[in-house]
Amino acid sequence: MRVMRRSAGPRSLLARRWRDRHGQGLVEFAMVSVALIVLLLGGTALVMGVVARMVTTNAARDAARVAAIDCGAGTNYVSASQQAVYQDLSGGGQVVQSSPSSSAQSPSTSAPGAWDWSVSCSGGNAAVQVWYNAPDVFPLILHSLGVQRASSFFLTATATFPVE
Repeated sequence: MRVMRRSAGPRSLLARRWRDRHGQGLVEFAMVSVALIVLLLGGTALVMGVVARMVTTNAARDAARVAAIDCGAGTNYVSASQQAVYQDLSGGGQVVQSSPSSSAQSPSTSAPGAWDWSVSCSGGNAAVQVWYNAPDVFPLILHSLGVQRASSFFLTATATFPVE
């Protein structure tokens, strides 16, 4: 009885190469997916920081506008500007404490979400300065990766309007 052997022709060569590369796609996906996830999370954190900066700037601008109108009318511009700051910060989807914190002006001692403001109405201008300690977006992820940094970032915005 004659035993037929397979020849090392082109078919068996292709089959062997296919077998050798069987898990290559999975390994490449694992390597690329880590980089994509890092880029995605970094981009999200960047966008959230830009949004927090815009909300803080708008809060200062709105509070200065309210203070300029109320100062010119002779009403209580201090509480009106405080309410405008709180509404803008909380309405912007930010984590905000319900009342101003005097420690918000010091980034090292204030908790995430702390805010404070100062308002003045003199010389024909209403000026407002807002301090906001915006919470970090991914503190748990950063901590698990061993990144030692604060769980918040400090923002300051100033706006001045002429008294109406």
